Amino acid sequence: MCLTIFASAALTLQSFFFFFLSVNAAIPNCPYNGPTFPPPTDFASSETMQAALTELTAAFDNLESDPSVNPNRTSWSVQIFSTTDADDKPLWEHYHTAPQLNLSSIGVQEVDGDTIYRLGSNTKIFTMLTFLYEAGEQYLNDPITKWVPELADLAGKAAEDPVMNYVHRVPSGRLAEVR
Repeated sequence: MCLTIFASAALTLQSFFFFFLSVNAAIPNCPYNGPTFPPPTDFASSETMQAALTELTAAFDNLESDPSVNPNRTSWSVQIFSTTDADDKPLWEHYHTAPQLNLSSIGVQEVDGDTIYRLGSNTKIFTMLTFLYEAGEQYLNDPITKWVPELADLAGKAAEDPVMNYVHRVPSGRLAEVR
């Protein structure tokens, strides 16, 4: 009796599943519920957007005098743009050059829309943290030539070169410290 009820319920559920599957397959277009609107355009002339950008400018101007941000040593550039507007001009942009940035003789002297940031250098941190998490510290004292045998061949050919002679003895852990 119990098995018959279970089989009947399973057959009913299976029937409902195939019914809804066939109904959904028959509907060629299933739009989102509710009204659909075209994407907004011409943000630059929007009064609401202009008011928001004015507030954003004031917030960033206040940020430049906030000591917790360290504006004397921190530079930034921010741009807001729209993908729906035809022109390639940003809707809003704000740049801050730290006064102490000009003390350096290397690199950019003024942050602007053409400033290039070295984001790739940050990936080394995540690579090493992932390696340490997965493998632990057991491999950090291995010579690098154990993992990159091509360097062993080069070190053997350049035994007289003090730089190459040193490379085959560099522990892998030291490479994690190289900037």
